[in-house]
Amino acid sequence: MAENSEYSFPFDSEEVNGEPDREYLADDFAEYFRAFISSGTFMKESTNLQVIANGDMTVTLKPGRMIIEGYRYSNGADILIPLSPADGVMNRIDRVSATWSAWDRDIHYTIQKGTPAYRPVPPVPRRNAEYKDYVVADIYVAAGAISIRQADITDRRLDSDVCGLAIPFYELDTAALYAQLNDFYLEFVDKSNTSYEEFKQMAADAYTEFTDDIMSYISTLKQDSSDVYNELIEQMNEFFENLSTAGQQRYDDFNENISNYIVDLKNKGDTDLAAITQQLLDFRNTNEAEFLAWFERIKGIFGTDPGGNMLNEIEKLSNLVSDLSDMLYAGAVTARLETEEGDYITDDTGIPILVEWPICRCSG
Repeated sequence: MAENSEYSFPFDSEEVNGEPDREYLADDFAEYFRAFISSGTFMKESTNLQVIANGDMTVTLKPGRMIIEGYRYSNGADILIPLSPADGVMNRIDRVSATWSAWDRDIHYTIQKGTPAYRPVPPVPRRNAEYKDYVVADIYVAAGAISIRQADITDRRLDSDVCGLAIPFYELDTAALYAQLNDFYLEFVDKSNTSYEEFKQMAADAYTEFTDDIMSYISTLKQDSSDVYNELIEQMNEFFENLSTAGQQRYDDFNENISNYIVDLKNKGDTDLAAITQQLLDFRNTNEAEFLAWFERIKGIFGTDPGGNMLNEIEKLSNLVSDLSDMLYAGAVTARLETEEGDYITDDTGIPILVEWPICRCSG
């Protein structure tokens, strides 16, 4: 048999003298759950008992579950919650809660209307033997408001001061576990310190070896680079020396060829000039003799005044052409009579005698 201080739960009841020998109250079950689950909301779904604005003076409480003092609460559908009209001058803060009620023997939602004020504060949640309020949201109702926005709603489900989460084993005694973990930690730190010193020495040795290798490599690279540099300078000097010698030789050959070309060109020019000069002299001598002979012949014709006599002859020819034109137009030929010596035959007055005969005009 159990002592008076011992209690176990639950066992089946049996009738003793017509009465059950085991009776259990609701609080017996609630006590069982209180031992390992704290009061608060379940957050498997983010919308669990969330309060949503509707764009008017109502809000909606979404479905969800909660544990309050070991008693389970469940809401299976959206609940439309109307709000009181806003104050015309002051602001207020209303609260939506899941309320455990000893009088009603259930858990249901409640809305606590705040007191209007210039700087309002929300109502204080009840936590007594009769009522226990677990706040899920605060609603700011501005003065003169005709609708509620989502920005006016403050989510309180995670606030452990007024609600919080339902956490299993929230009162677990961790002293023994802490002592064990602390011993493990101290042992780990001691081993870590030893390992760290060994690691630090190993790292220092590795670093020294690495730096030695790097310095050796740099020294070798520097020497190799110096040899390569000197060889490159020597090759470049040799190249430029050969280039200078070849360039000078090409310049000398070019200068000599130019000089020879100029001399040959001058000699050929002198020869050609002499030939051209001789040809001009020969042409001048030949044609000068012919011109002088022709000029002498002309002088015999035109006398001592060849220019004036030539003009007279030209005038005579012009007159003759004019006379011929007139005769052709008149249809008759007119001519002066001359003697065998070439003198004109004149009448008693000294005018030359003209003879005229018609020109025969024959057709086809």
